[in-house]
Amino acid sequence: MNILSDKKIKKQLLKSGFLVDYAEHLTEEELQWWRDMCEAAYRETLKMVKILTLQAIADEPEYPGDMPDEMWEEIIGTREVATETLRITVRLTKDGITDRFLEAINELGVSNGR
Repeated sequence: MNILSDKKIKKQLLKSGFLVDYAEHLTEEELQWWRDMCEAAYRETLKMVKILTLQAIADEPEYPGDMPDEMWEEIIGTREVATETLRITVRLTKDGITDRFLEAINELGVSNGR
């Protein structure tokens, strides 16, 4: 799998200031080594993101205990109330998972873009 083109690898090396005098003159073997390193780092990053995502989902708490009768009576009152209740539940669940995922990313020292 060739994730990065030779040109992109050379450009990134030059941009980073690494091997400034040398990057434009990489041999095919050296370029292949850099390509392999970039792809390995990319695969490891994807693996970590998958693990963090699955952990954030697993950590999402379920509703504790039984639903209070008053809440049940409100929910079954009308279709609109039930629909809005489910929307709120899904929104809160997604927010909880997102927060835990971003916390895990921040612990790794990665910017979350927020």
